[in-house]
Amino acid sequence: MKNFFRYLHPEHFTKVSHQLIFFTSSLIIFLILLYKPFVEFHPNDKAPRLYPINQQVLDAWGKQPVRVKTGMTITDIIKFDTIKSEFTINAIVWFIYDSTKISQEIINKFEFSKGEFITKSEPRLSIIEGQTVLAQYTIRLQFSSLFDYVRFPLDDHQIFLYLTNPSISAQEVIYVTDPKDYIVSNTIAMAGWNIVGNSVDTGYLEVDLGSNKNIDQPFVHFTIDISKQDIRQLALILFPLLFLFFMGLFSFSVREAAISVTMPIASIGGLFAYSFVIQTLAPSVGYLMLSDSLFLFFLITTFIIFLISALSAVSRNIISHTTLKNIEGLTIISLYIAFIVYWYYLTHVKYFM
Repeated sequence: MKNFFRYLHPEHFTKVSHQLIFFTSSLIIFLILLYKPFVEFHPNDKAPRLYPINQQVLDAWGKQPVRVKTGMTITDIIKFDTIKSEFTINAIVWFIYDSTKISQEIINKFEFSKGEFITKSEPRLSIIEGQTVLAQYTIRLQFSSLFDYVRFPLDDHQIFLYLTNPSISAQEVIYVTDPKDYIVSNTIAMAGWNIVGNSVDTGYLEVDLGSNKNIDQPFVHFTIDISKQDIRQLALILFPLLFLFFMGLFSFSVREAAISVTMPIASIGGLFAYSFVIQTLAPSVGYLMLSDSLFLFFLITTFIIFLISALSAVSRNIISHTTLKNIEGLTIISLYIAFIVYWYYLTHVKYFM
């Protein structure tokens, strides 16, 4: 038992055998903690608030607007760029309406907020019953959707499409839809991403015109849930950072003083150089992302390793060899623990609550 506790003394932590145990254990814990944020769906995107149209709202308006049933089928995604938030889709949009209450010209003026039609077919009209008409449009739409990249490279997203009609107010016409009338084709494939769901909501949005005036526009809010499954990008960002961090820690196990000091310097240089690679993979935003937080942690800890390694150049009259090894051993175990705790904080507390 006495020998066992001696084995756990800080000065022994600089041995290669101890380092390999710490390295293997921390890497396994790292991968275990990575599983949940990688597999589960965690979107962080915020959609504009739609006001629901209920009886209280209708009473306030003092009138019953014309109800137009609508739906959409997305048949293909032509362009899918999550970094620039640019998308192009092929879709079929349809409306069912009473032709005695609303004209085809009004129906035809529908559009998508933050989007423009590349192509829009003439309506295919068919009579359902009496004066009830079905109008179908085949469209190719180019649009953008504002993303929150704070969890990059473990980011999942929701793509938002907003169908509206600026030629009318919600007090005149409202859109109604059923979740089963919004379909995203299951044949759509996107490299590194999976479509895990979709939803639709209807209501109205207040458009402020100034001077205490506003217009209530009818809106349909279509959502596509996409989960990131890009192992290649994740590995390219995380594992080089881990390698540089572990290389700095292994410098404490090198007996040659010049090499032990050079390795942390090389790690710091490697981190700065690799930051440019990360910038090419990451979106351009004005806030810290998960990848930035992890990079800064590795940069700070590697600089601490360099400062501790520099003590090897101090005269042994000032700091003894045993004291130096104890400091290095405590630094090793402290940084390994700090790495695991910080990684848990990033993946289970700060960004994934």
